Parts: sequence; C-alpha cells; structure tokens
Amino acid sequence: MNFQNVDPGTLIFIALGIGLLCVVGIGLILALQFAGNIIGTLFSFFNLFFDVVSGGPIAWCGCLLLIGACGLCGGIAYLAAVCSGGSAMNFCLLFGQ
Repeated sequence: MNFQNVDPGTLIFIALGIGLLCVVGIGLILALQFAGNIIGTLFSFFNLFFDVVSGGPIAWCGCLLLIGACGLCGGIAYLAAVCSGGSAMNFCLLFGQ
C-alpha cells in the first residue's frame, strides 16, 4: 500500500476515531459489569425468596407468622399514634381516650 498520497489530516481523524472507540469500549465494558452485578444481586434476592417459598408450607410458615406479627405490631403502633393525635376513633375508646 502506498502511503504517500494519504492526507495527514485524514490520519489524525483515523487516530482520533480509533482512540474514541477504545474509550467507548472501555466505558461499555465497565457499564456492563456494573449492570450485571446489580442484576445478579437482584436475582439472588428473588432466588432466596423462591427457595424459602418452595420449601413447602412447613419451611416458610414461621417466616410468614413473623411477617404477620411485625405487621400487627406496626398497625397497633400506628393506631396508638392516631389516638394521641386528637381524632378519636373506636379503637381509641378501648383505651378510654
């Protein structure tokens, strides 16, 4: 190939294009690794959840009761906070407020 007829300005554009492709390629590799880690973490949580659920009713019954107990405690705490506000409701009458 004869490089005597190649314009130096064209070589600069070719060099800048190759450099830009390298920078974009490195950026894509890093972005894909980051996205892969996030998606892998998300799927591991789903996998853990489905492993617990697929263990049968005996395996996750305690977890379900614990979640229900936490919800019940949260609901009672919310109703107690509403009673201390000033708007009385039937639940508040149980406590004499």
